[in-house]
Amino acid sequence: MSHKNFIERNKAYLTRDFWHYFVWWLGFGVIGSVSKPIIVETGGPDYWSQLFQQFLFSMFFFSICGLIFIYLQNRFNPDRKTSLKWVFGIGVWMIMKFVFLGIGYFIFGLVPVK
Repeated sequence: MSHKNFIERNKAYLTRDFWHYFVWWLGFGVIGSVSKPIIVETGGPDYWSQLFQQFLFSMFFFSICGLIFIYLQNRFNPDRKTSLKWVFGIGVWMIMKFVFLGIGYFIFGLVPVK
């Protein structure tokens, strides 16, 4: 099997309904970022800069979730079964939430690492 045939055959895993699902995930990111409460700390950044930082992080998080969801959807659910779509969506969101929280805790030292 040549390299070109492999790429052409697997191209659908990333491109089928890409913009449809990606825009939906970014929409969830916008809703999620503006609906979170913001607590302004004394001496910390003001309300609008915290909201902007929260918005950027949410867009990054939901972009990653969207890319993983699109791959799973195109790879394992080509018939677009609704129940499997919900399982993938909620599962990707939950797993990525744990991954991002774990990375955040490890990097920022919120949990002691021994």
